[in-house]
Amino acid sequence: MWGVVQMKFLVIAEARDSIVGDAVRQLRANVATAIQRITASGKLLAGGILGGRRMAFLLLELDSADDLLELLGSELIDSMQCEVYPVISFERIGQFFQEHPI
Repeated sequence: MWGVVQMKFLVIAEARDSIVGDAVRQLRANVATAIQRITASGKLLAGGILGGRRMAFLLLELDSADDLLELLGSELIDSMQCEVYPVISFERIGQFFQEHPI
């Protein structure tokens, strides 16, 4: 039987440009709620703010891509432009290059 293979994802989230003025207070509250949920899930490997912009990054370890939607939740999906990238280890890419030489 196959075990669960966890996947790592890098999420880059940037606040939408349309969120200004009083809407910033709600954005901050929504993001704080999402970050608390993500942290409590135990799936956050690293995260932080990217200086100079209204951006954050999350490095997540998940059982499936479907977990991503639930973890980010509407707080981030509705207020942030999120880019998601699967993370492949240097070890795995090295194996791939050996298995698929030029």
